[in-house]
Amino acid sequence: MDDLTDPVSHHVVSDVHGHLDEFRGALQAAGLLGSDDAWTGGTDRLWVLGDLFDRGPDGVGALDLVMRLQREAEAAGGGAELLLGNHEILAIGMKWYGAEPVPGLPSRSFAASWIRNGGRASDQNRLTDEHLSWLLTRPSGRCWLRATRRWSGRSGRGW
Repeated sequence: MDDLTDPVSHHVVSDVHGHLDEFRGALQAAGLLGSDDAWTGGTDRLWVLGDLFDRGPDGVGALDLVMRLQREAEAAGGGAELLLGNHEILAIGMKWYGAEPVPGLPSRSFAASWIRNGGRASDQNRLTDEHLSWLLTRPSGRCWLRATRRWSGRSGRGW
């Protein structure tokens, strides 16, 4: 963790919900993103508090941007990190489990929750194994993966 006297700025954003253009605009206004979409934040830190997906037109585009900015920020001495929100969990669950009933709650499924929360088929169609792997390496993603393996008794993609 940074010392509180460190001149590094911390920027926090959440609930992008697929609105990539607005997300880019906010990052540009904060001085973190150039007009070419490259990291311009130097040693600053960007924290994305989940909910990149659903409701808006390009959740996967928002995810791709955060994944790339993480690499570029680290190379510049800064940082960009995503903490998974419920919409990332729903997107992963939909991809892996679909309409399969939740154990112990046969009337519930990731598919039903995903749809109820504004899930977009275009995001599911573009979500790749690379995206899923990256999401599951986020600190909260590792916790979720351990928990679902515990209750499902299964491991790996395609449970």
